[in-house]
Amino acid sequence: MPLKNAGRGILASYLKHKRILAGLSQGEVAKTLGYSSAQFISNWERGISSPPSNIIPQVADLYRLSVDEFVLVLLKEQEAALWLLFDEPKLKAKARRAARARVG
Repeated sequence: MPLKNAGRGILASYLKHKRILAGLSQGEVAKTLGYSSAQFISNWERGISSPPSNIIPQVADLYRLSVDEFVLVLLKEQEAALWLLFDEPKLKAKARRAARARVG
């Protein structure tokens, strides 16, 4: 599975939930961000694509997101995608030990 599409559920669910909490429709978000169609936002929320990095600050502002929380969600998605690359238990264990050694 390509890294580009792996782990998308975390960000997709988060974006949909936060858009709804902000009281915005997909169409309103698309129009505010300069997109021609709500399909762009739908694709983010279904995990088909992600917001381009240059749009992320605008999304955070529009949805009234905590930057810290948003960054953590983005990192969790990338972490999930990376773990999918380590599909063998021995590789996972080795990667975890290496990560702990770097942190501690």
